[in-house]
Amino acid sequence: MHKARYIRTGSIVLASTMKSGDYFGIFQCEHCKTDLILTQEHKRHGKIVSAFFKHREAENDFQKRCPLRVENNSDKSNKEKKSNKSKELQSV
Repeated sequence: MHKARYIRTGSIVLASTMKSGDYFGIFQCEHCKTDLILTQEHKRHGKIVSAFFKHREAENDFQKRCPLRVENNSDKSNKEKKSNKSKELQSV
């Protein structure tokens, strides 16, 4: 997601226009009103990934169903790890 509401000003901002000091600000999804994490521009596998906002882990069904939420592979693997760990604890 490339735009979000910046709580400090109440305005909609683009991730690409944020300065380094803004990375500690509070950003909010326009749809589900969940806090977002601002991720800096970086390189991944030799390619530049633009700055973007990402959702934190969903706390309820409304947040899980947000049409602006993107689930990536690391989210899936973290859920699988948590699920496997809880299964292990239940079997003990």
